[in-house]
Amino acid sequence: MKVYFLIISFLLSGVVLFSQTIDITYRSSKTRYTLVEYIDKFVKTDNAGVIQMISDTYGKTPSFDYTLTYSDQKSIYHTCDVDSKTFLNAHGERKTLIRPSVKDKYYKDYRTNKYKAYLHFNDALYMIDNSIVPVQSWKIENEQIDILGYRCTKATLENYRGWDVTVWFTTDLPAPIGPEEYSGLPGAILRVERGAMLLTALDIEISEDNSDIEYSIQHKNEIEANWSQYINLEKEEKEFRRRATNMAQ
Repeated sequence: MKVYFLIISFLLSGVVLFSQTIDITYRSSKTRYTLVEYIDKFVKTDNAGVIQMISDTYGKTPSFDYTLTYSDQKSIYHTCDVDSKTFLNAHGERKTLIRPSVKDKYYKDYRTNKYKAYLHFNDALYMIDNSIVPVQSWKIENEQIDILGYRCTKATLENYRGWDVTVWFTTDLPAPIGPEEYSGLPGAILRVERGAMLLTALDIEISEDNSDIEYSIQHKNEIEANWSQYINLEKEEKEFRRRATNMAQ
């Protein structure tokens, strides 16, 4: 039997007090499925050229590490620094990695339900400032797994930004936090499954240092947008790709 948990606002979940600082390192992967499973679930075409193009590139996307820090009812999530400009892809091939000059960053203040971010999209940098995060209507289910020794419970989100999202959260870390904009559950999210993407916690550190998190990024040429405008850009891009795929058939 599913337990339904409606997130009315982050103010409700923000009353959860966790006096310590939590640092979670995540790693992303875009090869959650096998190539055959991916084509069956997401490609929806029999066009040989399209399938060959996907086959040639699938599994060659590098993995990235991210850090989520939570302290004093604020959090910041961003890509980790990379010492080298090269990486090994899923096939063990060494490739050159060109990093953006500014890392994607997400900042949340759970007391005010405000959200700030710098996000790269289609070679442009968008600044989302003081936007209210969209309501996330989670469905908490009975299924549980262990992640890094923490007992995690499954929660799902239907058709959010065009995706059906599954996350795994733990009430052993009773803070309503998660990577990207995902949050509002009665515990920290340690794993996100969205489409072919898998984002899972690699390391968790808890300290008594309850310092304030500051969000200060300065960059030229960013495009100002609110959260709704940014989501609409994603929808337009997804529709463009769908039409391009149909034209190729």
